[in-house]
Amino acid sequence: MWRIFRLLTVAAFGVSIEVYSGRKFISDGINVVLPFLISYGSSHEVLDCQHIEQGIMAHTKHKAHNSANLILPLVESRYQLKSVGFGFTKRTVSVLFQTVNNPTKTFSVLEPRAPGTCLEGSGDRATVKESAKQKKCILATSAGFFNTTTGECNGNIYSDGRLVRDSGGVQNVHFGVTVDGYIFVGYLSKQDLPTHQFTQLVGGALWLLRDGQINVEESVKRECSCTTEMGLRQFALLQKARIAVGHDKDGRILIAHVDVTKGNVGVDAYEMASILLDLGFINAINLEGGGSATTVINATLVSHPSDECPDKNFACEREVSTILCVHDPEHAAVHWPGKFSCDLGACNCSDHWSRPVSPHLQCPTQSCDRQETKSAGVAGQTFESEHLVVDQTVEYRLYLVLSILGLVEIVSIIIIVSLVFMYLNIRRRHLISL
Repeated sequence: MWRIFRLLTVAAFGVSIEVYSGRKFISDGINVVLPFLISYGSSHEVLDCQHIEQGIMAHTKHKAHNSANLILPLVESRYQLKSVGFGFTKRTVSVLFQTVNNPTKTFSVLEPRAPGTCLEGSGDRATVKESAKQKKCILATSAGFFNTTTGECNGNIYSDGRLVRDSGGVQNVHFGVTVDGYIFVGYLSKQDLPTHQFTQLVGGALWLLRDGQINVEESVKRECSCTTEMGLRQFALLQKARIAVGHDKDGRILIAHVDVTKGNVGVDAYEMASILLDLGFINAINLEGGGSATTVINATLVSHPSDECPDKNFACEREVSTILCVHDPEHAAVHWPGKFSCDLGACNCSDHWSRPVSPHLQCPTQSCDRQETKSAGVAGQTFESEHLVVDQTVEYRLYLVLSILGLVEIVSIIIIVSLVFMYLNIRRRHLISL
């Protein structure tokens, strides 16, 4: 009877929310007054964030998409309007969807503003747009959670092969890329952290999709709630802006951002997981969201900011912790006038000089010059060039073709001139006879 009364009261106000038990939908009150209508369970559901020192924790590894040639565009950005919810809660949300085509070459986790800012207790935060300047990010999104009191970055963090932070084995899900070209999703003990040889790593909260299956309920029961600063079940049920990072079956990194405008609600973790399945995610983790959720493309804010600007007239980005960044390959372009140019890993030689594509996104050690060894420096980096053997057969054939064409042209001119003289001579004789 009490349950029916609650539902009728909610319907009278014209609002409702979605609460799930496992994967079963149950209508049970509204999100705005959720703490007053439902219980999130006893206190034992909130894990004490124990530090696990040893052991191989649950995780999955998937070979990252890789190609000798750089795949363009570096990132594909799409926009989608998605219908979510049931009954009174049915609504349409905006989804910003990004595909990173070269995960091992163009993807980084960056600290706020500059390297070294994720120090314990530093409290240093920055907007995504500001942090994106470090690598001139083509795409940048907010990423890891942070302590809202001290500003300290949460979770394990690797940035470009450098260990930034060791959480000491706190059990929250992580997403990373390894030196040997694998995408990692899962949990880490303190002892296990260095064994994977991460180049990039960021922590989240809730393993939304695990091997193509919705995994929210299992994550709620397993993970640490200190990261989210509230009970994980409550966190999973909140309808808000959310960002997730993961990968597809081909090993490309995927990033999805459910964007929310002021006055509208976003999605809960279960709805987010369903959206990600439709977008082709195989594994995905939930990153920092709500008012912190931000997406910047080419230094331009494309999501809706939530915080009020100092002038009180506009909305501004919130300062956050780590960011995800998609950038150009690390190695600069190299140019040798008249011989070759090396761009994004491909050495383009002039004339009939030839050179294969480099699989390492740097100009090959050999230039397109067959003379003595030289060097070219760009952006503070020096690349030595060695002798390049010219294909003598190609050179000889080119010379032969040009010679034949020249001979044919000379013979043609002689024949034409001879015919003209013959015509003039005949014409002269004809006039004399008259």
